Amino acid sequence: MTQVSLLRDRDVPEEPSTPAHAFSTTDPVASDRAIDALYGGAVRLFGFTRGMPLRHARYDGGEFTLDEVTLPRGVRLEVAPNSGALIFEVVAGELRFTDEEGQTAVLSAGDSALASAGLPLTLHATQARVRIVGLAASLLRRVAGEQARLFQGSVEFRYRLPMDQASRDTWARCLHFVLETVWPSQATAAALLVDACARTLAASALTTFADPGRAELPAPDDAQTPAQLKRAMWFINGRVDGDIGIQEIADAVHLSPRAVQYLFRRHLDTTPTEYVRRLRLHRAHQDLLAGNNGITTVSAIAQRWGFAHTGRFAVQYRQTYGQSPHQTLRG
Repeated sequence: MTQVSLLRDRDVPEEPSTPAHAFSTTDPVASDRAIDALYGGAVRLFGFTRGMPLRHARYDGGEFTLDEVTLPRGVRLEVAPNSGALIFEVVAGELRFTDEEGQTAVLSAGDSALASAGLPLTLHATQARVRIVGLAASLLRRVAGEQARLFQGSVEFRYRLPMDQASRDTWARCLHFVLETVWPSQATAAALLVDACARTLAASALTTFADPGRAELPAPDDAQTPAQLKRAMWFINGRVDGDIGIQEIADAVHLSPRAVQYLFRRHLDTTPTEYVRRLRLHRAHQDLLAGNNGITTVSAIAQRWGFAHTGRFAVQYRQTYGQSPHQTLRG
């Protein structure tokens, strides 16, 4: 099978893949106008000086867009959509991600970050080639509405970065499937395939960045959450499917175990251990909602999320969700 822009390529190519719509410029005024027109003011470009090459290619799928952009070193992107979502995936080079509190992370090949209404972000480029996936709010609402058991109420993205490695890999696989389906063929892609690709991208984005049904757990991107506690929560979210203890959490955020305990108790009215248990129970709840009653078993899901005793898991589950895990699995 033909491979499209392999995720681990480290060299920035001279041109993006063959586009349906493309431009290349070294003129700052022209680049500002083009970016503004393409993203409706949701993306603003800074640090672009005359002579720098900016290349952009787009596939327009109606309710979704796929862009490949080559950014010169030193360029800064301020991203703040009014609706829908923009998801950035680094193909080559690096982007430095910064949130509104000044917390930073380096995104390298294969890493992704999301911006949506209420979740703006800043990206600094180190000569990077980037994919940008645009998802319309109407598409996201429609796909979420078809999964009412998972998404209740309005669609709200809660995370700028994938929650864990599994989420990161799932998003990457879905995006690459869509690229292989529509990018080479461009105008010849069948409407039915384009619609399937739109739904695939929306479902993957919602699963990766919205975390359906997670209303009962505080979100690490909540503006009221202190930065150190937010980092601890991100650490837990990324490793909740493995062994994790208070010392590992403390080491990750450069605090003492006592200080970590204090942060969780003061701001979340819980302990780190209880937060991990609740998060694992919630992940099990998600698996039960999405499971196939003829294939999935309660015991297997409980074991996956660290509940060795299925009976005790069932008791905790009923206390939290008001029904047995078997009832949830049966739908």
